[in-house]
Amino acid sequence: MTWNASLIDGPVPIAIYGNPITDDEGHTYRPVIGYVDGYHVNVAPQVYTAEMEPYVVTPTVPRRVFAGVETVFLKFADEAEARSALGAYWMEPTE
Repeated sequence: MTWNASLIDGPVPIAIYGNPITDDEGHTYRPVIGYVDGYHVNVAPQVYTAEMEPYVVTPTVPRRVFAGVETVFLKFADEAEARSALGAYWMEPTE
C-alpha cells in the first residue's frame, strides 16, 4: 500500500537536529536527535483542494520541485488522517 508516486511524495521524515559537533578532523555536523511528530507529505498542486487547507504547513518546507512544479507540503496527525483526506490517491499493491 502506498501513495500514487506521480502525485504524492511521502511520508517525508522531518529530522530534528542537535547541537553542532566538531569531529577530530575538524568537520562540523549536527546529529539527528529525533523526528517531528506527524505524517508529512508533499503533493502535486493538482491534488490540493480547499478542504486540505488545515493541513498546509507554513512555512512550506521542505519544499520540493515535483513533476516540474513546486509542491504543497501537508502535515497530518497520522497515516489514517492522511488517507482520509487523500484516499483517492492511495494505491493498493497489485500482484
